[in-house]
Amino acid sequence: MIRLEVPGTPAPKGSGRAILINGRARLVASSSNVNRGKQASWASAVTYAVADRGGATVAWMDEPVVLACLFRFPMRAKDLGTGRNAATPKPHAPTYVTQGSGDVDKLIRCTADAVTAAGCIWRDDSQMIAMAARVYVPLGLPLVSTLILGIDRFEILGALSTLLGEAEA
Repeated sequence: MIRLEVPGTPAPKGSGRAILINGRARLVASSSNVNRGKQASWASAVTYAVADRGGATVAWMDEPVVLACLFRFPMRAKDLGTGRNAATPKPHAPTYVTQGSGDVDKLIRCTADAVTAAGCIWRDDSQMIAMAARVYVPLGLPLVSTLILGIDRFEILGALSTLLGEAEA
C-alpha cells in the first residue's frame, strides 16, 4: 500500500466531448480555460508526490488497483469570522464541501490522470477497480490531501476509514 500526502488545493478535470474530424472521433475538452491553471497545478503536485516517494516502479504496473482519496479544501471566507475572529470558523461552517469543489468523480479523474502521467504506479487509470473519496474542509489543519493506493481493496478502505477518523478527531 502507498500513502501519498499531496499539498495544495485539488482541482476537478472538466468533461470532454467527442467530435468527428475527417471521419474519426476526437475527444476535446468542453471546459473553459478558467480551470486549466488549477488543473495543471494540482496534477503537478500529485505527480511530484508520486515521484517524491522514491519514483521506483511498483509491482502493480499490470495489476488491478484501488484508489482512495481524502480531498481537503480551504474554508470559504464567508464561513470565517471577521476582525480578531478572522481565523475562527463560524458555528454553521461546514465540515464537508458540497459546492464549489467540483464533482468528486472529476476530482478523482484529474488525480488519477496525474498518477498515470507519473508513470511508476500503474500504466493507466483504467486499472482502477474500485475507488473511494471524501471531500473535506479541515479546520485548522494544513491543506494536504491524502491518496492511498494499493491492490487489496479491504486494506485500502480500512486505511481510508482510519484516515477519516483522524481527520474528524
